[in-house]
Amino acid sequence: MFEVTAAGSDWARVSASSADDLCGRDPELAVIDQVVVGANPGCLLVRGPAGIGKSTLVAVAVGTAAAAGSRVLSVRAAAVGADVPFAAARVLLEPAYRDRERDRVRRQGPADLCRSVFDPTLTADPLPVADRAAAVSHGLTWLLFDWLDGRPALLVIDDLHLADPATVAFVARLVEQVAGTSVSIVATARSDAPVPELLQTGIQVLDVGPLPPEGVRDLVRALVPTATDDEIRTCAAITGRNPLFVIEALRAPHPPLGPSASGPQTSFLASVARRWEGLSAEEQKVGAVVAVIGQGAGLALVAAVAELSPEQVTTAAEALSAAALLTPAMPLAIGHVLVQEAILAAVPPPRRALLRIRTAQELAATDVEAAARQLLLAEGEHTTSWAAGVLQAAASAALRRAAPEAAATFARAGCGGGQGTPAVRALLARAESMAGAAGAPDSIRSALEDLPEDERAEKSLTYGVLLIDSGRPDLAHRVFRRGLRAVGTSTADQRTARVLRAAMAITGDWNPRSAELGDLDALVERALAGEATNPERMLIAHAALDRAILGQPSSETVRLAEAALLGGEAVELSDVFDVGAVTFGALALLPCGEHDRASAAVTPLIDDAARRGGAISHASALHVRCHAHLRAGRLGDAADDARAVIMAADQGWEVARPSAHGALAAALSAAGDLDGARAALSLCGDEARWREEFTWADYLEGRAAFRLAQGDVSGALADATAAGAHLDVFGADHDGTVPWRSVAVDAALAVGDRDRAHGIAEAGLVKARTIGAADVLGSALRQLALVVRGRPAMELLDEAVDVLAASPARLARARAHLDLGEILLEQGSAPAAREPLRVALDLAHHHGARPMQERAYALLRGAGARPRRTQLAGAAALTARERTVAEMAAVGASNSEIALVLLISPKTVEAHLGRCFDKLGVRSRREIAGRLADQQVD
Repeated sequence: MFEVTAAGSDWARVSASSADDLCGRDPELAVIDQVVVGANPGCLLVRGPAGIGKSTLVAVAVGTAAAAGSRVLSVRAAAVGADVPFAAARVLLEPAYRDRERDRVRRQGPADLCRSVFDPTLTADPLPVADRAAAVSHGLTWLLFDWLDGRPALLVIDDLHLADPATVAFVARLVEQVAGTSVSIVATARSDAPVPELLQTGIQVLDVGPLPPEGVRDLVRALVPTATDDEIRTCAAITGRNPLFVIEALRAPHPPLGPSASGPQTSFLASVARRWEGLSAEEQKVGAVVAVIGQGAGLALVAAVAELSPEQVTTAAEALSAAALLTPAMPLAIGHVLVQEAILAAVPPPRRALLRIRTAQELAATDVEAAARQLLLAEGEHTTSWAAGVLQAAASAALRRAAPEAAATFARAGCGGGQGTPAVRALLARAESMAGAAGAPDSIRSALEDLPEDERAEKSLTYGVLLIDSGRPDLAHRVFRRGLRAVGTSTADQRTARVLRAAMAITGDWNPRSAELGDLDALVERALAGEATNPERMLIAHAALDRAILGQPSSETVRLAEAALLGGEAVELSDVFDVGAVTFGALALLPCGEHDRASAAVTPLIDDAARRGGAISHASALHVRCHAHLRAGRLGDAADDARAVIMAADQGWEVARPSAHGALAAALSAAGDLDGARAALSLCGDEARWREEFTWADYLEGRAAFRLAQGDVSGALADATAAGAHLDVFGADHDGTVPWRSVAVDAALAVGDRDRAHGIAEAGLVKARTIGAADVLGSALRQLALVVRGRPAMELLDEAVDVLAASPARLARARAHLDLGEILLEQGSAPAAREPLRVALDLAHHHGARPMQERAYALLRGAGARPRRTQLAGAAALTARERTVAEMAAVGASNSEIALVLLISPKTVEAHLGRCFDKLGVRSRREIAGRLADQQVD
């Protein structure tokens, strides 16, 4: 990027010029061209050491994309904004936001979720903290695609390793969302910075190394035509063939004579320092101010901080540009991060701190957070009352934007290494609570000590709920317990105590805690009358879940769960008690066989979370519905929900990961998709990471079902019984929590251990009769029938069929009819066997259980019937998610648009559409609408 100036020698100073440091980069340019303008645009991470030419390669990508008619959005991440959530994303998408704000017709919609990123005066959507980053990311994605409106685009993120974590997570989301679209992403990162785990899949990595020897030759000769071969070889040796260092070496007043013992980068920094020393005091002042401010320093701001006129700044900037220290453009910027580091190192620390304080003073009125960041970098010079006020204001502003990590950083600095004011301590406690920081309990304790004693309990509740929202229930539990100790004796205090006990129930373990609930019957009466508060509903829901887990009679569990769910038809995502009452209440219904009611309870929460981009709340409710679908026999719907939960786990929500993987494996095994089930069992991390989780039993049961389906009966028996042993630790060893006994009995019989099968089935029936849930009891009766056979088996199966007649567990009902028909056949009653076998065939067909369907078909043939071979096809065979995707595609929605609405990836949409095409017998989207209209869903 440099041109030789007329200065008496070919080894004169050189200034930036673009094509020259691309010498020898043809292989890298070919890769970039393929990603940016190839047949299938993609995502590329250009990685290499400082100065190797990453930004130059990306500049070529920008030119290539622009020439091809693509819209280009770019940002250079900077360390100064690394503590501000979405700082880099805000700059990247600023043009799209400005255009959208001017277009009033398109103001409404999911893109509004991210407006607080661009306008610090706006308050973020009141979502749980753990959901807010996901919601903003969702809004930013909507903003981008809405703005592009199908046009091709290139997104460039230079120095991604310096970007804030929220932007990195957003880029990872975009990598998934742009698959199959005309949008490309190109990012750069230093090779000594680790690639974020979020970006380790779905993005191609281009490692850029030193220039090849011929590249050094061409670069040197392009700048210094008279250079000899020996000089070129020497230049290559002392620079490590790094193009930035090569160009810097050519600025030396004399040709390089030999390698430097200090290394190429140190030599480069020393060379920059020598150029710096040759500048006037005024030029150095301007250069130092630009280095302090960072990228995009405006002329007015630089003039104010440097205490110079705009004309003086312009003259100095021209000299700095001629010395290749500043880029020759506005706003003012340093040409390379290594140059910025060299300039900052050349400025004495006191002078650096003074410039940062002046910058903060200039920014305080317009961007208090940017001012606070300068104070943080001022090396201890932020202890004055004015600086403390700026830091306090910045912390408040960051909290309004739902940026608790930045708020905590500002508030911590505002304490000045000591206690700070009560207001700052309160801000720090709130920010660290929202951020889930390990030091939150200590900050909270300090803030509570500032309060009158009668306010401490209620404030403990506030801080603890924030900790729950941020995903730190362990810290919240400690805060709630401290608050409970501070409760007084008045009626109002006792209400606070009840809420604190509800909060402790949310954050506690699975052990029964009825003694902490107070008068439960009185709470239920309040709930049934519509008078219960959300914390009281949460208490009732937790009591219901305790009883469900312990296998107590389902009638009482259902009574409590229904009371908890009253008033939860429109859930407020920002209220942890409201969300908890619905999710825990619905969970409690599952062991009671109330699968449809549980699904109905969480579906409004799922829909609202998807609309508002609340990925964590969305996934937690989907987890409940996934198991409701699975127990009801809706295998396709269960698999769809399980995949969505796993996708959320990949984005950071891992609470239910083992359960989702197990449910997906169980659903696919029952559907006959053993390859899919095998893939579903690929759990992130080794097993030791998950074995202590309650949901590990779900994973074991899912793996047992897969192993049984593929014929590994010994492995299936081992996994199923291990699931039972794991549940026993929690007092939950019954099929209402995890139906492991069904697999265990089948596997024990298959290995010839009838005694073991009998013991497992008999113990299960005792527990099932206590619970009284139809699906649990019907399944237990069927299991024992498989062991005893003969007339006792007939009696057990007759009872199972009767019990399951009204149950929403359709596949459990199908299995009971199938076994009844098989035993009737064994006893020579073929005519009597046909009806139960037909019921089994119809139910298995309707719910996609191919192995059961094939077995029922074969037995019906053996019973003398001639059933028509059924096929899983037509609109009736679509799962709920597949039908939604089909309907959206039929009205013209693109894969990306569908993915954004449903909080899934375009690849998942593509897979759904593929299955829709197969089931509907169509080849294009245009045919979907007619086929859906022609066929009625059962």
